[in-house]
Amino acid sequence: MPDFRLPLVAALLTTGLAAAQAPDPAEWQNPQLVQQGQEAPRASFHLYAQPADVAADDPARSPWVQSLNGTWKFNYVARPADRPMDFFQPGFNDSQWRPIAVPSNWELQGFGIPIYTNITYPFPRNQPFIDPSNNPVGTYRRSFAVPAAWAGKEVLLHFGAISGCAFVYV
Repeated sequence: MPDFRLPLVAALLTTGLAAAQAPDPAEWQNPQLVQQGQEAPRASFHLYAQPADVAADDPARSPWVQSLNGTWKFNYVARPADRPMDFFQPGFNDSQWRPIAVPSNWELQGFGIPIYTNITYPFPRNQPFIDPSNNPVGTYRRSFAVPAAWAGKEVLLHFGAISGCAFVYV
């Protein structure tokens, strides 16, 4: 079974400066760019081996679904300049990173400040430009094994929700 490191970098609100090499600001500050390297959006579904499993609608009963929910390693910084740049390297030392439940909201897990507003922005409006001095970045890491029975099959990585910009490395 192959072993893959899946570091996910996602950040609150409009963060986008989170890739291992700084992405082109023309990309992460472009409001017209909403996806890149993704499947076209569609309704979600699961494949099952037995008709009874379809009726139960429990993805855990499918031999073709592997949940990555659970405890991940997490690093939080308040500014993109402080993020780990080489976190995606297999030998990267994440031993000082804290555990975080996934799925969750990192502000409700003790990282950053929760924002409770739907009326005004909690930061100056200057779209699409983002203030680099106050732009939290969260870096997630998780190891998992792809089942050997999936060899030669198309494997999709599904994130139910990401608020803001995310760069995914597998």
